[in-house]
Amino acid sequence: MVARVNKNTKQIRNTSNNTKIRNVVTARKSPTSWPSHDKVWEKAYGNNKIAQCPVCRVNLMVKDIHTVQYKQGAWHRSHIKSRENGGSNDINNITPICWKCNRTAHTRNMKEYAISNKYNYDKNFIK
Repeated sequence: MVARVNKNTKQIRNTSNNTKIRNVVTARKSPTSWPSHDKVWEKAYGNNKIAQCPVCRVNLMVKDIHTVQYKQGAWHRSHIKSRENGGSNDINNITPICWKCNRTAHTRNMKEYAISNKYNYDKNFIK
């Protein structure tokens, strides 16, 4: 089998029968193009040291931004509108959420993820 990338459809196709193998994976923007953890936390929660994940309401702690992801209180920066769905790395589209929500939301928009998991999400953060 020989595979070829179709630049128009962004797909990898089998050249012998022209069947789609998979979509082309585009490179992610480097983490340096994101606002810093400190700026994201400050925009969302100001000087508070403890807050809640806007999706599942578990407690987040400002000091735990660089800790092991599975620690209680650990959080990640996450897109409100996913990049997959046209969202940007602008600070107005990024908010702190718990590591578990970030890891399981994948490419879904935050509101879509919250509704699909029947979370009583914070409508001030997630519109």
